[in-house]
Amino acid sequence: MSELYPWLAATYDKISQTFTESLGHHALLIKTDQGLGAESLFDSLAKRIMCQTPENAPCGHCHSCHLMSAHSHPDFHLLASQEGKDIGVDQVRAINEIVAQHAQQNGNKLVYIQGAERLTEAAANALLKTLEEPRPNTYFLLQTEPSSSLLATIYSRCQVWNVPVPTESEALTWLSSQFQAETSELLTALAMNLGRPLLALETLQQGFIEQRKNFLRQFWLFYRRRSPLEILPFFEKECAVQQMDWILAF
Repeated sequence: MSELYPWLAATYDKISQTFTESLGHHALLIKTDQGLGAESLFDSLAKRIMCQTPENAPCGHCHSCHLMSAHSHPDFHLLASQEGKDIGVDQVRAINEIVAQHAQQNGNKLVYIQGAERLTEAAANALLKTLEEPRPNTYFLLQTEPSSSLLATIYSRCQVWNVPVPTESEALTWLSSQFQAETSELLTALAMNLGRPLLALETLQQGFIEQRKNFLRQFWLFYRRRSPLEILPFFEKECAVQQMDWILAF
């Protein structure tokens, strides 16, 4: 199985157990924030579903596992935004035609929809027809962020899982194993990124801690003087959203 980040293991185990008990839902909608490494969760679940002899984890030895590791399994399909555009109805119709056919490897078929909130209304309605009448041994993994919206009818056909942000203790333990710094600095990086460990690691690696200190000094001047114009020159176009997060975490 792919290396799972520690805070994702519980979610993986719960979902995997439903398949072990033959209760696995045909459509899993997993909501997760950026910076939690959820790609490894989706990769692990996909391999678990496609494995020919799984237990709690994919065996790693069957032909299907080898194909998944080589990214060449003919019954695994990725549906995602192309060149920043929304996922269109033609893309969904093409997937619908594929999953209506027999599996080439005589096992499960899996469609991974990355950024499901990018489905146009027409695409979502086309997908809905397939979700309402699923073919045997056909599964869907839908990924979206917690704040994103989907058609209520899509929600109603899926089993929804929310990936939690790790506890401070979990995040700190992992972060300290990845980057050497004072605990206070690690905690600051986590606070700057609302507890998301991978973004905190990036913050440390790119030296954003010092940038934040300088920015907040100017923010404090603005706050005390009640002069909003003073802070404007310190906002950088490329990272304005991140700078707003710094203020929120202040």
